[in-house]
Amino acid sequence: MVNELLVRVTYRCNKRCKFCFNYVFDDKVKYDSNEALNIEKLIEFITKHGIKKVHLSGGEPTMYKNISDLVKRLAEVCKVSYFTNGMLFDRFSTDEISTMGIMRIKVSLYNEEILGDDSHFLEMCRKIMEIKEKNPAIKFKASFMIDTDFFKVIDSKNYSIAFDVFDNIKWQPLTVGENHFLYPTTVEGMNENLRNEIFKVINTFPDNKVGAYEEVLAGKPAKVCYMGKNYLTLNPDMTISLCPHLNEKTLTIDEYEELAAKCDSFFPTPCCRTMRCISLQAFLEKKYGGK
Repeated sequence: MVNELLVRVTYRCNKRCKFCFNYVFDDKVKYDSNEALNIEKLIEFITKHGIKKVHLSGGEPTMYKNISDLVKRLAEVCKVSYFTNGMLFDRFSTDEISTMGIMRIKVSLYNEEILGDDSHFLEMCRKIMEIKEKNPAIKFKASFMIDTDFFKVIDSKNYSIAFDVFDNIKWQPLTVGENHFLYPTTVEGMNENLRNEIFKVINTFPDNKVGAYEEVLAGKPAKVCYMGKNYLTLNPDMTISLCPHLNEKTLTIDEYEELAAKCDSFFPTPCCRTMRCISLQAFLEKKYGGK
């Protein structure tokens, strides 16, 4: 059964990255009116269902005004990991982050920060090294998105710096329809020969194989979605989504618990394609198709 919980504390974000699935929440990202997390009820849910890990996400979770208090309370009952685009290091001091209770911090690094104005990246790396000295137990993971600048990035000085700073680096391909006008530089939109060369290199990286992505591109049925199989998603309004990208149908906590009592798993095989949710794909094609 699911023993991890993705808590999306807000839909808001301080960035508008063109490839982010946050576009799905276009009517919500500018507002905080739907942020109604009840910390006591959340703690009760976690302990009742034996949740071992909570992943704090968004949007950018740092935009949630009570994020520090939330992390400290969660750390009392489970392990806490934190997704951020780097804003975490702007809002809080290294001392605050070191003692907040976060066990793992996952930073999304965008290629323009590596190849363009790198001032924020370098300052963030400096702060991460300070945090590591203060609290060596915190692990840092970096996620890069595969795009047409891949080879420029891995040849850059800043990529070498990232290897020295982060405990783990992953390359993730955002894969949506190749005809989608927002994604001409990403995995499905790029030239096939370039994509094959990139995949060949990534396959040499430790623990970062791309076999599943190649299956998706070939149109083969994929394995059960990792996100759906391993954790539930709790939304800012305290509703539950069985998939973080599928939000047309959400459940109240009471509805979820009634459903959970009747079955061991909600996810057929396959429920969606690896790294490409069918519901997200359909949404994007409907919203942007033909432009």
